[in-house]
Amino acid sequence: MTERDVVILTAMATTQMDMLAIVEYENYQLNSQTQDLGFWTGTIDATGWNLTFNGSLNSIPLLIHQQGTLDFLNASAAWTTAGTYGVAPIDGSGSIAYDPNWTSLLQIFGKIMGLTGDVIDIYDDNPNTSKGKIKIKVETSGGTIVEIDGEVSEETTPETSSSTVTINEKGIQIRTDGTVNSNGSTTFHNEILPEPSAPILLSMGAVLLFLKRRRIAV
Repeated sequence: MTERDVVILTAMATTQMDMLAIVEYENYQLNSQTQDLGFWTGTIDATGWNLTFNGSLNSIPLLIHQQGTLDFLNASAAWTTAGTYGVAPIDGSGSIAYDPNWTSLLQIFGKIMGLTGDVIDIYDDNPNTSKGKIKIKVETSGGTIVEIDGEVSEETTPETSSSTVTINEKGIQIRTDGTVNSNGSTTFHNEILPEPSAPILLSMGAVLLFLKRRRIAV
């Protein structure tokens, strides 16, 4: 897994966290549990990401700009967010220490939506398949527990990526599907979907046994 793959996995998660914070700002009151939110477009390279979202939630226009940098040697990253949700201004920032903490604050119309959690793992699924994965568990300021499960594959051109935020107690997911071209041009598509009625059991025990400090494989 390359440094750029680490950035792709991180950017998918950070942009989803912005979406989660805005959904929580609405107290999870959705016009529909199936919503095509819109697209993030911009660039990603081995040092960071610069992405802009254009879309809507509950038919309210949503515009966000997020910019982040990767400090690979220190196994960390940081980002800033700015934008508008309808007439409400958005301002925020966050950081991730891959070993093992995650923090993010998004302020919407003066209301702070905090997110803190643990990076369960970021690793090569199989060095022979050039596929990287990330798993994160986050608690929102409102006490909602969510899980992020994302992956990126170098086996396709452009690189493909996907990530899902599962909000079990609310019965919804925030889904990202993306492509990153060789020149760094990036598109992430966000949507809200109902949580599948049949639970998907993750082999978390195996993941936890495999944990090592600073496990970012290159």
